[in-house]
Amino acid sequence: MKRILTFCTIAFLISSCQPKNLPTISDIHSDYAEVKISHMTTKTELNEIKTKLKTISNIDLIYDQSQFFEDGKIQNLKIGVIMPDGTEGSGSADLLNLQFKYYGFEYNSKGNPSFKIGAI
Repeated sequence: MKRILTFCTIAFLISSCQPKNLPTISDIHSDYAEVKISHMTTKTELNEIKTKLKTISNIDLIYDQSQFFEDGKIQNLKIGVIMPDGTEGSGSADLLNLQFKYYGFEYNSKGNPSFKIGAI
């Protein structure tokens, strides 16, 4: 019985250390934008999101200080965001944090607060 309990504990610990399945999320409208970035996000996706944000909502996404692996996936996130009203924010996360939760921002022109950035 003790071996089974030990095995189950070890299996649980190993499985809890595995990265979560966190696909990139972007929901962009003229008065609302939500962007969630994880370890699965690629530079290509960020380029597309940046273009959509600027075109649809007039939001500037800056990520030129982020680092990427050779396959294009994010390694180290450093983002800045400039809202249409001039509000600015920034955030960062390393790969370990990106494997277990989303980082990004939410903008809602009618919300209070209208802008949030960081872990989401």
